Amino acid sequence: MIHPDTELHFVDPEIGCGVFATKPIPRGTVIWTLCELDALSSPEAVRAMPLHDREILYRYAFVQPDGYFVLCWDFGRYMNHSCDPTNVEIGVRGARAGLSGRSSRTRRPSTAS
Repeated sequence: MIHPDTELHFVDPEIGCGVFATKPIPRGTVIWTLCELDALSSPEAVRAMPLHDREILYRYAFVQPDGYFVLCWDFGRYMNHSCDPTNVEIGVRGARAGLSGRSSRTRRPSTAS
């Protein structure tokens, strides 16, 4: 579940959409956490999916260290990967209003089938 003081904005055609803070979010605040509405899929289940479904996961899901794919039910799926993140599920620098939610948590899956 994503922090309530965030919203989704279209950035541009190359980037697509991104998550932005609507109010200042203090350092140390939980920005996102897994909840029972998020969909988890095992690597085996993903391999058995039709190509179209796998492509959706490859674009919007992230892979946990145990190999499971997580597809967020909310717009947490639009948090962008960054090597210089503003958060790692918990805000590491704090976020001012209008700041994009860039996360180090997102390890995008390989598109190899």
